[in-house]
Amino acid sequence: DHKGDRNIMTPRRRLITIATLTALPLLALILVRTAWADSLPSSMAVHWSGSEPDRYGSPDTYFWIALGVSLLATAVATVVAVRSSADAPLWLPATVMASWTVASTWILSVALTQNAGRPEDARIGAWILVPLLGIPLAAGAYKFLPRPESSQEAERPTLTTPLSSTERAAWTGQVRGRWAGALTLAMALAATVSGLMGAWWMALLFT
Repeated sequence: DHKGDRNIMTPRRRLITIATLTALPLLALILVRTAWADSLPSSMAVHWSGSEPDRYGSPDTYFWIALGVSLLATAVATVVAVRSSADAPLWLPATVMASWTVASTWILSVALTQNAGRPEDARIGAWILVPLLGIPLAAGAYKFLPRPESSQEAERPTLTTPLSSTERAAWTGQVRGRWAGALTLAMALAATVSGLMGAWWMALLFT
């Protein structure tokens, strides 16, 4: 059934779908910043204790921080998707969460400040759940992504000469995390940026 085959999403399409999902918050961030260009407050609430703000910052400064993180996340997601990397289940959920969290945090902070009229009067309430949606989005991305097939059987070593009854053989191997260093650096960067944006609860997610 060729029609049925066309409806099956291939691993490459799944990768591209999640990479696109990473880019959507970046696009929303740019569109909102453009739409609000003439109405941005001079200062906005960026951190709350309970429902009341206790830290403020420049919308422009935090916009460039959010834009930089979202751009980096989208670039990483694009490279991983194009290369069909076996590390995609590790990288793409992280890029989805990072892009969504920083973009939605900036948009939410500006919107709450504009609605209140003054940054001191901005109340977050249940809106704090909006950036936290990055967690289920990342979990959904992880479940949606294809898994690489195991190559253990193909890599199993074989003897060229049979062993005698008194001989024994053993094989050793080394597993290297190619992305371990880069992932650690990315997580540290995400935690630092989250802290700079005043979202210390978010920074804890990356540490």
